[in-house]
Amino acid sequence: MNKPKMLYASPFPPKRSGISEYSSVLVGLLARDFDITLYADDYELTDSTLQAYPVLRHGRDEIRPEQYDVAVYNIGNSEFHDYIYDAALAHPGVVILHEVVLYHFILTHYGTKGRVPYEEVYRRFGPEIFFSVKEAVKCGDLLSPERVTSLPMYEELLRSGNRIIVHSAFSREKILQSGLISPEKVAQINMPLQTVPGGKRLFREALCAKYGIPEGKRLICSFGMIQNAKKNLETCRAVKALAAEGMTDLYYLMVGSGDYADGELCEGIVGKTGYTELDDFNSLIAAADIIVNLRYPSLGETSAALLRILQERKACITNDGGWFSEIPDSCVRKIPTEGSWEEHIAQAIRELLETPGEIGRLEREAGRYIETEYDNDRIEARFREELMIGVNKWTT
Repeated sequence: MNKPKMLYASPFPPKRSGISEYSSVLVGLLARDFDITLYADDYELTDSTLQAYPVLRHGRDEIRPEQYDVAVYNIGNSEFHDYIYDAALAHPGVVILHEVVLYHFILTHYGTKGRVPYEEVYRRFGPEIFFSVKEAVKCGDLLSPERVTSLPMYEELLRSGNRIIVHSAFSREKILQSGLISPEKVAQINMPLQTVPGGKRLFREALCAKYGIPEGKRLICSFGMIQNAKKNLETCRAVKALAAEGMTDLYYLMVGSGDYADGELCEGIVGKTGYTELDDFNSLIAAADIIVNLRYPSLGETSAALLRILQERKACITNDGGWFSEIPDSCVRKIPTEGSWEEHIAQAIRELLETPGEIGRLEREAGRYIETEYDNDRIEARFREELMIGVNKWTT
């Protein structure tokens, strides 16, 4: 029996995007039940497992809907999704929506050279959103967290006729609150787990030498882009405050790129790696004593880095809010989003280190949670169930 034919649109490796890594996993799962053609921009795919699939190239090849039974579009809040967004509007199918706030993407997608696209915002999103964007520019808070979260700008996509898949109850509820799409067209399916490669792992001694980690320190790490939403600045200051209290055996290492917190770097207490290759990334997760993984405000994203951390059965501090709220309190140490982030982070680190057995308990519970809720066979079955609804019903 022939498999249904699928067009699968996404950024792929070597694009430095969590969604590109996600798609490398999901394509392999979906290939059990679908005959897949990839849709990508004009670059060389570097994942050897993806090189076996036929590729339709944006800008060179035309999408012919009659050749496929279903189309899947991965859309997130970055420039990697420009051509994918346009294809989803032109040929609706199934959208895997990785974030429910598309504000940054939309303003860039319809703007040119930094110009705010007032005309396009008015035409595509209506007068209310148009005046909100104008007010943001006038007040100088175009990129403030409050402004960003209040203007998701997913309206055009929700009206497009696509079915939507999200990875959290938080995201599904946000979408349904818009009233723009019926509940039966929005599915929640957990993000599939990425197989942790069995590459070369560095031991603690080698990591200390490579990244300047002082010997004998208890290692606290965060992973991913260094930015305001990840609260790296507050974590730096929390670790410094603990050191000033007498906990001088702590070292905080930011594993990722970005200069947002460079002013807090301090020899012997706070450092950063810059971009790391996957082997070092996994090695540092394994070496960390405590991991701090925060995100506020939530744009509806699911953290692949946090799932990787829980896969490795590591004690993690995160915050309450968005998808993070759906993770059981038993397997992560959650801090509130109200009040002083610096004080909350310092208290959580202090309590974990001063409570015998608590780190081990979190590690065990993290493993149980991942094994129960993130079984890839079950996740693949849910995707198959949802995608088969669209087979032979793709709008042309």
